[in-house]
Amino acid sequence: MKSHTRVREEYYIIIMLAVCSFKWIFEGRFSFSFLEAAVLAIGLLPIIKRHIYINYGVWIWILAVVYIWISMLINGTTAGNIIKATVLSLTVIYLVFADFSKINMNNVFNFIVKIGLFYAFFVFLHFILKEKFNELYFPLLSPYNQSYAQAYYRGGRYFGLLYSPHELAGIFVFSIMTVFFRMVIDKKNLMKETALLLVFLFVLILTGKRGIMAAGILITVMVVLLFYNSRKMWLNSIKIIATAFLSGAIFVFLMNMFPDSSIFYRINRILRRFSTGIFFDNERKALYKLATNIWQQNKVFGIGWRNFIFSSIDNHQFAMGHQVNCDYLQWLCELGIIGFVICISAVIINLVKSIWLCRNLKKIVDNAKKKAALFGIAIQFFIIIYAFIEVPFYDILFFAFYIFSCIIVNGICRELKMKGTLNE
Repeated sequence: MKSHTRVREEYYIIIMLAVCSFKWIFEGRFSFSFLEAAVLAIGLLPIIKRHIYINYGVWIWILAVVYIWISMLINGTTAGNIIKATVLSLTVIYLVFADFSKINMNNVFNFIVKIGLFYAFFVFLHFILKEKFNELYFPLLSPYNQSYAQAYYRGGRYFGLLYSPHELAGIFVFSIMTVFFRMVIDKKNLMKETALLLVFLFVLILTGKRGIMAAGILITVMVVLLFYNSRKMWLNSIKIIATAFLSGAIFVFLMNMFPDSSIFYRINRILRRFSTGIFFDNERKALYKLATNIWQQNKVFGIGWRNFIFSSIDNHQFAMGHQVNCDYLQWLCELGIIGFVICISAVIINLVKSIWLCRNLKKIVDNAKKKAALFGIAIQFFIIIYAFIEVPFYDILFFAFYIFSCIIVNGICRELKMKGTLNE
């Protein structure tokens, strides 16, 4: 009976991650985004229970969701935004009712890797077929999403089924983290795991999302270093760095051998952008300026959750609707000072818990929980950094993984507290 409960609990987490990872089916193919909310609600029903453990990290996200609904009520909204707010709210409810102690993390990690491989296959297919793939797939998308898919493809990005390259890149980063932490903790099937890492890194490059790549790799390495924090750490770090230099040397050699290859053109382009420090292009600067100007006219309450995109369309500088591309500035613009303080408090409180967990990693005995702790901490840091250049807290895929990381961090911190190893 106990093992049945463990499997049942983890499957509801998998439902949450699956719905948010396959939203292109609901939104891109059928334009039935309300089905996301419906499936998430069905997944919640069996885990709703009377006895729950709610700490400040949970309460503050509940408060943030309540304020978002108040913001929409005050400033007005659209039917689409109401559905998105419903999906956001249901995702936060998973944080309230999920019981980390009953989640089989190995099964969840296997699911994340399978999602990554599924999307990697179609990215390879898109890269090989190019326009032929577009001719077959793009007509299946709604007209609205077709325009975005075409724009991303013209920018040299390959994305397969998931027409938002940043979301696709996020899935590959989460898959890389999963595989890498398995290698660090389990030390099994190293050849297979290395092959998976190379596959995910290659398709991540094809998406062209250099910000996600930089943040993901940086955070993954940093968390591993925090975990070792010993002489063994330095030995493993030397091995990792040596492997990275060797891989880089091989890439340079291949780029010189095949200078006309579109694969190496993409890599060269990314490296040039890194070396010149071009992360904030003119479009981003214009979005930041527009968001700042709007906030100065609506400082206390903002213009309403998810209403900035309409302002960007009205501004003749942008041909298509845009988010601010910085969560913190978008919170300030849309939710005003009050909403910004609530949302940033939710982020900081859960970040503090993650930092506490970093200091107690060595006290975790179970390998599955070690991998979970590393994954949860890495997602926390990654999302917080990535939110400076994009809007992961507005994107339900990233937000679902963020909430999952909160479930992990809060769950493990609670277990350590109960054992007397952590004082909150």
